[in-house]
Amino acid sequence: MAYSDVEAVSGSVGSFRVKVRKKARFVTESVASLGLRNVTVIHTRAADLARQASQRFDLVLVRAVGKIGQVLSELGPLMAPRGAIVFYKSAQVSDEL
Repeated sequence: MAYSDVEAVSGSVGSFRVKVRKKARFVTESVASLGLRNVTVIHTRAADLARQASQRFDLVLVRAVGKIGQVLSELGPLMAPRGAIVFYKSAQVSDEL
């Protein structure tokens, strides 16, 4: 089982960027191996999805993003009534509360 995929490589020798799709693939493979149903894994920036989403989600997991207040205002359109957002934040989260 692979836990990462190279999605894109750009630049030149000595100065390049590699975009890796790893967490979404891991979650997708985990969902399949566990036989979970009614789970959708979407690999995109949450703010982009919020602008174009026609559906709402019961649960949104967010990591390595901006301040909590800003994220809540951007992702509001993604939330189902009584839905939840789980933030993975660093130890400095108290600075945002």
